[in-house]
Order: sequence, then structure tokens, then C-alpha cells
Amino acid sequence: MTATNVDDQLRLRLRQQEILAELGTLALRGGQPESLFQESTRLVALGLETMFCKVLEYRPDEDQLLVIAGVGWRDGVVGHARIGADLASPAGYALKTGKPVISNSLSAEGRFQTPALLVEHGILRAINVIIRCNDAHFGVLEADSRHRGDFEPQDLAFMQAAANMLGLALNRRRTEAALAASHAQTSDILESISDAFYAVDHDWKLTYFNRKAEELWGRTRGDLLGKVYWEEFPQAACGAIHDAHQRAARDQQVVTVEAMSPVLNRWVDVTIFPADGGLSVYLRDITRRKQSEDALKRFTETLELRVRERTRELAEANARLTAEIAERQKAEAALMQAQRLEAIGQLTGGIAHDFNNLLTAVMGNLELLRPVLADGRAIRQADSALQAARRGGELTRQLLAYARKQHVEPRAVDANAVVLRMQDLLGRSLGGLVSIETSLAPDLWAARTDPVQLESIVLNLAINARDAMPEGGGVRIATRNVDRGAAALPAELERRDYVLIMVEDEGSGMPPEVLAKAFEPFFTTKEIGKGSGLGLAQVHGVVQQFGGTARLRSTVGVGTVVEVYLPRADDAATAAADAEVRPQTGPPPGGITVLVIDDQDDVRDVAVAFLEDAGYAVRNVSSGAEALAALDSGPVSIALVDYGMAGMSGIEFVRQARQRRQDLPVVYLTGHAEPLESEGIDPKDRILTKPYAPDDLLEAVRRTLDVGHCGSRP
Repeated sequence: MTATNVDDQLRLRLRQQEILAELGTLALRGGQPESLFQESTRLVALGLETMFCKVLEYRPDEDQLLVIAGVGWRDGVVGHARIGADLASPAGYALKTGKPVISNSLSAEGRFQTPALLVEHGILRAINVIIRCNDAHFGVLEADSRHRGDFEPQDLAFMQAAANMLGLALNRRRTEAALAASHAQTSDILESISDAFYAVDHDWKLTYFNRKAEELWGRTRGDLLGKVYWEEFPQAACGAIHDAHQRAARDQQVVTVEAMSPVLNRWVDVTIFPADGGLSVYLRDITRRKQSEDALKRFTETLELRVRERTRELAEANARLTAEIAERQKAEAALMQAQRLEAIGQLTGGIAHDFNNLLTAVMGNLELLRPVLADGRAIRQADSALQAARRGGELTRQLLAYARKQHVEPRAVDANAVVLRMQDLLGRSLGGLVSIETSLAPDLWAARTDPVQLESIVLNLAINARDAMPEGGGVRIATRNVDRGAAALPAELERRDYVLIMVEDEGSGMPPEVLAKAFEPFFTTKEIGKGSGLGLAQVHGVVQQFGGTARLRSTVGVGTVVEVYLPRADDAATAAADAEVRPQTGPPPGGITVLVIDDQDDVRDVAVAFLEDAGYAVRNVSSGAEALAALDSGPVSIALVDYGMAGMSGIEFVRQARQRRQDLPVVYLTGHAEPLESEGIDPKDRILTKPYAPDDLLEAVRRTLDVGHCGSRP
């Protein structure tokens, strides 16, 4: 790895995350495996900052590994070069042992030899991981470098993630091939029957017809597929056969009719089957039967039996085909949803901490820079940059809320008071075209929630309601109690008492297919640039984090009702107090010394500047060990410590510091995605999430000193 400092390492890891996301997108697109393998070697080499990478396919009949894709190698290697699949080579060693291999000095290896291919290219170090497909070893993904250095464990994790994506792509390719074979078998059956068969969609466009239909119509598939049936055969747009098609589509029932075809000028027996995508039509030419009807009367009963048997056979074939298509669509939808949610989880868990640290440094320095700017244009540019950074922080919070990894402070909250306090804000946000009506239960229980998050939920839902009524309308906000025995209580909730908050609009409403996806992340019906698709997903994630749920009811043309269920608080005594905005005065800065501990210099400098500007005396260090020494060597009134420091963590520092100063006030600064309440943090200590504004930091200091630690301030 060529990164020589923390910033370079961070950029390298972020680039590896971006490359994995790009590789995942390529895997989802499908296509030929050869193209995916070749592109993956380029991306992996880029992610490891090396010139050489290759994919080797295991050939069990030869017990060799064939180079099937690669970058950096001389001409003639890819597609031809073979390496023994035994323990004598790095790739063979990985394949046979079933474990990844890192070798930062091939010349000093005792486990295996350096293959001639690597020697010829001057390779000094290598990393190998296995590509698995259906629990079997497909081959090996190998990255090589001719420069000295060390591959890190993070590089191995990056390589294994890339190999896993290649394995998943191979699995999907083979599954699709099996489905295609099944579809081809069904198509062969329809092509082999002696009667015409065709299908139209809901817009009457021809989507399929077999060889017999092509023969009867005298038109080729290339000429007719995708075109409207009634426009291509206008003479068929009336009569018994036309009426039968309309009746089958309207009533969703199988319709059979015998009539003279105005297209063929022959008698036909037509059976029409409703299907998910439109209609499937079976057509038999019965002209001879009609012409010989007198002679065939004695065979009528037998003929009817044959028709019924054939109809049943076709209905069964059509049902199997429909079920197969539905199952395939269901499987693909489930796969895409799982991959989408997994990608979000990886994003929030993998980079939230580092991204929040970066935003803290950016926003903090902009806040400090703005007061000293004299030029109006520079001030506007600084304000624009600060606003963009805040939007970045808001997007991170929305993602964390959906993933239920956002830090919240649940307590007893008076929801009625929150709604009333927001009246002016809602009026300004919704505009003059939207009226607001409230119906608040007078005896409403206290809800267990975070008051800030509750305000965000109400505002989010109100803005969604406004957007559903571009011409204006009414928004109704109501509250009521729901006891544990209520029949309307959602089945997924634990049987207990809940506070219900409803936001109802008079908008356009949502059809069932939109309603089913409304809580999915990034799903939106708004125009591009008008919404992120995270609003309802954020509401759903936050409410579930509190032990509640959210429900949607909508009727097209009537409007939408969002129901938010929040658990009843066990301790209602503090609800009224929490609902009010109380000014935090706190002790004056004079005489207070703040110790700032953060291993990120730029983030620590921002906090120091905020505190010094507010009049506090500040001492700052970059590690837990230095902080303990500072605690022993001078005055410290309160400690601001980064939770996720390398080496000694923030919580370990506090544990050791409290052995020296049991009453030391502490504020934890964190950019982590996971909640910290379960880590044994003292309830008197505060948790401040990054990025933060100057007022947020100063309020956290004042509140912490107010809570009860401030009795002893050395």
C-alpha cells in the first residue's frame, strides 16, 4: 500500500468502497462474465494502486489455473498462461488450503515458490483470494506488485469483497441460464402444437405468436410483434371474436367463441385466457368441421370432450408459464431489494464515522472563517459552502435514521405540545395554499421518543402532504391514545399502550403499487431534484428505533393518511418539561478549563477554536494517554473526548480518568453510526454527534456542567 499518512489511507479506503460499489453495479447488470472479469481486474488494480491483477479459472481435469482476465501482463498471457493448482504457487496454495494468501516478499517465502510468470514481470509481492460459485471453488483473484511495500488486512478485505461479488455474479448468470432454458422449453411446446397461439398485452400489442399463427396470418413476427392487433387487422375490430377479447379482458375470465374470422375468412375456434400481462389466445381453424357439420353431428359429444381436454391442457400450460414468470419476478425483486439494503448498510456502517469527521472539520473551519471575511462575495461563497456541508450532514443523518443507527435520546414527550409549538414553523413551511387543522386528544399520554426526532417526523410528513397537493388543500394533524387491546393495533407491534399521531392530506393519493414501495429508501414519485426518496424511509426507521411503527392508508383521488405509533412512556412526569424549550444558561466560561481529546488534528482544532472564542480556557491532546497525563498535571473542569480514537478509545480513557477524578464531567464526540447508549456510558455524560455547530458544542458543555458534575471544578 502506498498511503503514507492517515489522510492517504482514508482516501484509499474510500476509493476501495467506491470501487466495490461500482463492481456491485456491474455485477447486477449481468452481461458476459468475460467482460465482468476483465473490468474487475482493472478496478481491483486501481483500488490497490498496483499495475497487475488477474483472474485464474480452476481447470480440475488438468489441475491447473488458467489466466482468463488480467491487466498489466504482456501480450499472450491472458487466455493462455497456466499455473499449477498445487501448493507450489501462491494461487495454488490459496486454492488448495481454501484460505486467502498475502505475501509481502515472494523471495522470502517458505510456503511456496514464485511462478515463472511472476518472476518474468518482476513481481515482488502478491495477494490471492478464492472466487466461490455455488459453494465450489471457481478460481482465484490475484493482485501483484513489482514495488516494495505491504498489503494491509484492509486490502485483503477489499479483495475478498470483490471476489465475493464475482462469485455472486456467476451464481446469478447460471440461475438466469436455467430460467432461460425453462422458458425455451415452454416456447418449444407452443411452437410444436398444430394450432395458432398468440398473446397481447393490456394495450393490445402483440407480444408473441407461434409458427402456426404466422402461417395463418401470412405475416412474419418481425413485421407484427409490438404492434397493436386491431390496427394491423382492422377488419377484426368488430364481431363475435372482438367481443370475446373485450369480455375476457374486462371480466378476467376464460372466453371461448366459434365464429367466422374476418381476418382469415374461415371458421375458427378461439379460446382466450386472461394473464397477468394481458391475454393469451388459442385459435383453431374449424372450417372443415363446419362445412361437414351434418356428417360430424354424431361425433359432437366426442368433439366437445376433446375440446375441453385440450382447453384444460392449455390452461395448465398457461398457468405453469404464468407461475414461472411470477416466481422469477419475485426472486429478482427479492434479490435486488436485499442487495439495495445491503449496500445502504455497508455505506452507513463503513464510512459514516470518517465522513462525519470530515464534515466537522469543513463546517467548523467555515464557521471560524466567516467572521473574518471582509469581501461580500467571499462571505457568500463561504455561506454557500457551509450550506452544502450541512446538506451532507443531513443526508448522513437520513441514511443513519433509515438504517436505525442514529443516536437518539428517548424520553417522555408531550406530542400535543410538540405539534402546537410547531404551528408557526408548519405554516411557513407549507405555504399559503395549504391550511392546517389539528385535532389533539386532551388526555393524550406521554410518548416515549426524542422530541427533536418527533419534530422532524411531523415536519417531514407535513411537507410530503403539501407536495401531494400542488394546487393547495388541507392538512389535518390528529393525536389519540391506543390501548394494548385495540383491534386496530398493527400486528407487528408488541401488545402495549401507544400514542397515535396521524397526518392526513387531501392530495392525489397513491395507487397500490406505489403504496407498497413508499417506505423503501430512495423510492420517490417526485421529479428529479425534487426529493431524495429518504423522507418516509427516515420516518419509518426512526419510529421503529423507538419501538413503534408507521402505517400508510391512501386512496387515489381522495388523499393519504400516515399513522405513526409511538410507545406510551413509562414515566410521564417529565413529558411537559421536555416539550418546552428551556434556555440553558450553565456556568460562565471564566474559570473553566476544557480538555479536548481527539486524534484527528483538524477536528480537534475546530473544537478548540469554538471553545476559546466562547471564553473557555482550553487544553488539547491527541490521545488517551496524553489526556491522562494532562489530567494529572493541570486543571481540568470538563473533558471533551472523541469516542472512536485509535489506541485507547474514548470510553477507556473515561474509565481510567474516573479512577483519578470520579466526578469528572465528560462529553463524548462521535461520528460513529452505531448508538452508544449500550456501551456503559454514565447517564450524566452527554453524547454529541458529528458534525456539530458551535452552539451545539457550547450547549453540550453547559448542560454537562449543569447536570451535577459541576460541584468540583479544579
